[in-house]
Amino acid sequence: MRLAAGWSLSRLADEVHYHKSHLSKIENGVQLPSPEFARAVDNAFKAKGRLAGLAEAPAPARGRRAGRAPRRPGDGVEVVYVARDGAGGFADRFAWPAAGGPDAGHDHYEWYRLMFDMLRGRGQATAPSSLLPHLILHTRELEAAAGAATGTAGRPLWQLAARYAEYTGWMAQESGNDEHARYWTDRAVELADEGGDRSLRGYALVRRAELAMYQLRHEETVALAQQAQRLDCGSRVRGLAAQREAQGYAIGGSVSQCHRALERAERWLSEPETRGPLPALGTTNVTDLNDMAAGFSLVDLGDAARAAGLLRDQLERTPPYAYRMRARIGARYALALVGVGDVERGCAEARRVLQWCAATGSATIAADLRRLSRELNRWSSRPHVRELLPELAAAVAGY
Repeated sequence: MRLAAGWSLSRLADEVHYHKSHLSKIENGVQLPSPEFARAVDNAFKAKGRLAGLAEAPAPARGRRAGRAPRRPGDGVEVVYVARDGAGGFADRFAWPAAGGPDAGHDHYEWYRLMFDMLRGRGQATAPSSLLPHLILHTRELEAAAGAATGTAGRPLWQLAARYAEYTGWMAQESGNDEHARYWTDRAVELADEGGDRSLRGYALVRRAELAMYQLRHEETVALAQQAQRLDCGSRVRGLAAQREAQGYAIGGSVSQCHRALERAERWLSEPETRGPLPALGTTNVTDLNDMAAGFSLVDLGDAARAAGLLRDQLERTPPYAYRMRARIGARYALALVGVGDVERGCAEARRVLQWCAATGSATIAADLRRLSRELNRWSSRPHVRELLPELAAAVAGY
């Protein structure tokens, strides 16, 4: 394609911001191209995914293992344990009973609803390990109260318990434990079915598509997202599913299919939807969900210039207290800046992301930081890059 376009190696190097010697090694088969390189060149030649689809994605990093077993009483501490199914107590002392009596939770539905918003807000500024015990216990309390309720009184309790379980799954994913993320997502569907909430069954597929997406399994991502869109799960969930479909296509280098999925997502997300008192599914800290998804997708497609514009705008509009979301967008924005050759600004943005990550911890953001580290290795002779690379390595070491 370079020869057909009449481009020199120097011109291509200027377009994609890779060194000319690196391009020469790839053209001569001395070095294999990374997916990021393939997307950048694909975008430069407007190849519509033909080059991006030829590069093999690297094997995904293994998730962080589950935490250590609690220490036993007698070694100087009192230990409370909480299992992923909600069982818990003081180790080797006693376990608490099933939560509450017949009216527990039912009488305090509004309290659990308010607490959910508080915990989700807190999740933007603290580590998942700080939230998971609270989320699990409240899920079990609501489940017990719903089971004890009579008639239709249990329906809102089941539905709220499902929201707690779904958010527990997200925090488990953020902690690096995909197995527990799947467990709690499946549990959310079971609880929602008890309460007659059909939206969770579709959203669970969106969440599974997201897990596949972060492991770079683009075909599985697309298939799960398409399955969700076929369900009667509400326009918001369908819109979120179409966004995941678009991101799956972007990972696979399918430009036109990615844009069609984003257009579908925008139509669905613009439709009014009544959800009643239940919390919204998906993030509520972004002003334009579709612009964010488009920015993420354009980074994967190698269109770094357009991605940078969209992500910068979304980052500026994200609330200052939402560290987790700012870090997610900021990591992609840093990738886009490096992609257009603005390495110094990319490093500056990465430092802000590291500050936000220090407060929250995130396996999904760590995946983007690991990718950013690979990209910055091309510029390792620059002082600000040399200073940043060890900090990036330290930030992703636990995931």
